[in-house]
Amino acid sequence: MNLGVVADWFDDGPRTIPAQRWGLIATTVAAAAVASILTGVVAGQVNWVILALVVGTALAAAARPDFHTGLLVEMILIWYWLAGTDDPLTPLAMPMALCMFVFHTGVALMSVAPMRAIIDWTVVQRWSMRSGFVVIATVAAWLLVVAMNGRQASGSVALTFVSFVTLTGLVLVARVRSDPAR
Repeated sequence: MNLGVVADWFDDGPRTIPAQRWGLIATTVAAAAVASILTGVVAGQVNWVILALVVGTALAAAARPDFHTGLLVEMILIWYWLAGTDDPLTPLAMPMALCMFVFHTGVALMSVAPMRAIIDWTVVQRWSMRSGFVVIATVAAWLLVVAMNGRQASGSVALTFVSFVTLTGLVLVARVRSDPAR
C-alpha cells in the first residue's frame, strides 16, 4: 500500500469528502453490520467480536474500496452464516442476502470513482434499477426453493437450470433496456 495516498487522505481531511460519499460509506458499513446481527439472531446469540471485526473491516473497505478488503468482509459474513445457522431456508436468509448485496454494490459503486467525486444521478439511478432486478430475481429464486421444499419435491436439475436461465435473461434484458447508448 502506498503510504503517500493515506497521508494525502488525512492531510486533506474528511471535510473535502462530499455528503454523497459519506452516505455510501454509512450505507455499506450499516449493511455489513446488519448482516452480522441477523446472523447472530438466527444463530441464537450475536457474537460481538465478529460484529466488531465486520464493522472494522467494512470501514476499511469503505475507506479504500479498490482494495480486496470488501472481499474479506464478505468472507467473514459468509463463514459466520454457514457456521451459525442450521436452517438454510430461514426467512432471515433473504434480509441477510440483501444486506450482503447492498454492501457489495456500495463498495463496487465507490470503487469506480475517486473519494472526492460526486457520482452523477443518472449513474445512481441506473445502478438502482439494475439492483432492483437482482433483488427481485434473488427473492424469486428463494421463493422457488421454499415452495419446492414445502411440497417435499425432489430437486430437479432441469427446473433449476431453466429458472436460472430465465432469471439471468430477465436481468440481461433489464441491462440492455437501461443502457443509454442504445
